[in-house]
Amino acid sequence: MKSPKIHSILSEVYRLLGNYTAADFADASTYGNIPQPVRDALRALSREATADAQSERAKPRRQRPDTSAIRSRLFDDFSSLQGLANAIRHASRFNSTQTILQFAKEAGLSVAPRSKESRERLAKRVAEQISLTKEPRRSQIISRLAGEGDSQTQGWIDTIKTPRQ
Repeated sequence: MKSPKIHSILSEVYRLLGNYTAADFADASTYGNIPQPVRDALRALSREATADAQSERAKPRRQRPDTSAIRSRLFDDFSSLQGLANAIRHASRFNSTQTILQFAKEAGLSVAPRSKESRERLAKRVAEQISLTKEPRRSQIISRLAGEGDSQTQGWIDTIKTPRQ
């Protein structure tokens, strides 16, 4: 079994490679009063940062797709459970599990948080809850998910339409 320290060390190495350039590592390796093994490690990091930079430049740049086309395609299929889950997963405002849970709470869905649950799995659970909700509330949740209407106005409409418990 691998030690958790190994993952921590590798994480730090990759963090360093992400934060510093090859020139930064090369400059650090010329600093005085550092032991030869550390100097060698800095030079190796400089070579790795150079290789990473070259491989990034070699990759063709993907053009960002038209988000409005993707959004309309995602939000067109609310009839299926998978369509709802995809809409939740790909909505830009749901960038974390916390924002998905907040949406579910505001929509009146009972979705309890689970530790270390992925956004994909949580989106599927929220979609299941939406599909189990009766009309007209289901339509209200879906329109809120699709981002239709002003959020403040929609909030007042929801307050008026939803019976008190």
